[in-house]
Amino acid sequence: MDLRAKTNQVIEACIKESDSIELLRKQYDDGLFVILAKKLDVEESIINDRDNYDVEQKIKLLKDILDKQRSKLSKRLERIQYFYRELIEEAAEIRKFGADLSSKYGGCSPELASKWEVTELKGKLLCIVRMLDQFTRGKIGDQIESDAKLQTDLFIIQKRLQNLIQALEVVAPQYGGPR
Repeated sequence: MDLRAKTNQVIEACIKESDSIELLRKQYDDGLFVILAKKLDVEESIINDRDNYDVEQKIKLLKDILDKQRSKLSKRLERIQYFYRELIEEAAEIRKFGADLSSKYGGCSPELASKWEVTELKGKLLCIVRMLDQFTRGKIGDQIESDAKLQTDLFIIQKRLQNLIQALEVVAPQYGGPR
């Protein structure tokens, strides 16, 4: 499942939970409160002490938690969108740089590349590796760990980047071409 579909699922779940909270406001049901509270990861102690709260306090608690979760989701989505834009820009630069090198050295021989060209390409690849590393930390990293396909895709991307960087390290001592 792609990121957009997953995001839509989460948004739909938030809408359903919000609708359920409104239903609970109209017709309070303790069982529904417990179900919603568990879905929203309300602390167990609050769920167990629910008799100490009136209906309005319980509704407010659920709404506040749902609002916090929406806010966190929104911030994560903004971070993902920012990362995606940055990654696309960086990938486009690398692609253009590679195309320029390919057209410059028709035989595709790495020995023709200058020291600067090899170092520049390696630096661009390392930049993407750092971006991926920063992106996969924290809560987003936790979500990636729970998605086997995404985890596999990122592993493959990181492995290919490492292979390219290693290939450039093999070529680097040769630097046969002009500056």
